[in-house]
Amino acid sequence: AIGVFTLRYNSLELGLYGYFRRYAPGDAATQALLFSMLHNSARAEFILAMAQTREKEPEAAAIAHVIKCFNICCENRNLLLHATPMWWENDGEALTLAKLRRQEPHRMTIYDFSLEAIREAADSVDLTDCYSSAVQKGIVAREAWNALNPAPPPELPPQPPLPRKLDLSRRPEGRAGEPPPRESEQG
Repeated sequence: AIGVFTLRYNSLELGLYGYFRRYAPGDAATQALLFSMLHNSARAEFILAMAQTREKEPEAAAIAHVIKCFNICCENRNLLLHATPMWWENDGEALTLAKLRRQEPHRMTIYDFSLEAIREAADSVDLTDCYSSAVQKGIVAREAWNALNPAPPPELPPQPPLPRKLDLSRRPEGRAGEPPPRESEQG
């Protein structure tokens, strides 16, 4: 499930690059360099700010929704992919992960995630990626629409629901089958 999540997220991030290139200055090489130098939050903020100033309302609202969805997917990605697996529950339906705290790197937080929740997060990334791609195609189609044509321009796709953040409320409790402490943790 985490591998599928990762592949889907990588596709979503590549799609974000399409929005970035729409607004970033310079040639393709300069845009690629800028994109690679920025963190996802800065990329998303840049795209959102540019869309709000350069796009008309239906396009700006669609891009804002893409960015909201992307940010949630990015949070889920950081949680899953910057953590260390600790153990699987006996039934194989939950995974316990440990993650160092950003502000306190000497402390670790431990989370339990059901396999179902991880799969749902992967599906949300896929849905966001599909929506993002459809919005980009829709914007291009609307721009190419002949202004003299009396029919309205093509519609942008409907907004999907926001992805759900992974639930951090499930904390593991002492249970049989936990791994023994590492030598450095024993007294």
